Amino acid sequence: MRQLLRHPGFSSDQYKPGFPVLNPIPPKQDDASGLFIFMDGDAHSRLRRMLTAEFMIKNIRRIEPLIEETVIESLERMRGLGAPVDLMAEFALPVPSMTICHLLGVPYSDHDFFQHHSAVIMDRKSGPAEVEAALGALAGLLGDLVEAKRTEPTDDLLSRLVIERVVPGELRKDELVSLAMLLLVAGHETTANMIGLSALVLLQHPEHLAALRENPDLAPGMVEE
Repeated sequence: MRQLLRHPGFSSDQYKPGFPVLNPIPPKQDDASGLFIFMDGDAHSRLRRMLTAEFMIKNIRRIEPLIEETVIESLERMRGLGAPVDLMAEFALPVPSMTICHLLGVPYSDHDFFQHHSAVIMDRKSGPAEVEAALGALAGLLGDLVEAKRTEPTDDLLSRLVIERVVPGELRKDELVSLAMLLLVAGHETTANMIGLSALVLLQHPEHLAALRENPDLAPGMVEE
């Protein structure tokens, strides 16, 4: 598998002929160069290296209390709503949304805006024009935010990238906007889906759910699986 993934005959560039896209994609944009999941080789590595330290476990541990607080608050809110309650709407989406907003330095008051446009981007039923409009809306929000961080940086990932990478000229503003968009969408959508699908799998396999309830220490291995 490692040889396959490193083989130059395979590419992450969705605009290359023959790429197996799942849904129609908008025309290639020159200012989307921060979307490194669609890049190969050195271009991919250059941007990925800028983020590696930020996502090391020791740095993520710093926001662990915030994540725990968010989880508890969401569970309490769900309990207050009474049964039945929508797991995705009341827990699976809000928890990672709050976390990625805090990590990037995006005001949580904007979460409805980016959650809506993220859903359009990820929806396989969305057409190219809809996806392009959603990308443009998110780029506008993040572009304004990047400019704000340039003059008033705070303790967050976007501010550090502006000060350490954009100001010295190592990273262009449009690259940072695309990079932030990727992290914002992928940072909450994938986690929300994993929470929902994990709950579904446990309900489909009640013996594993019973074992987890009996011994919560099984959780790390079950999440990994």
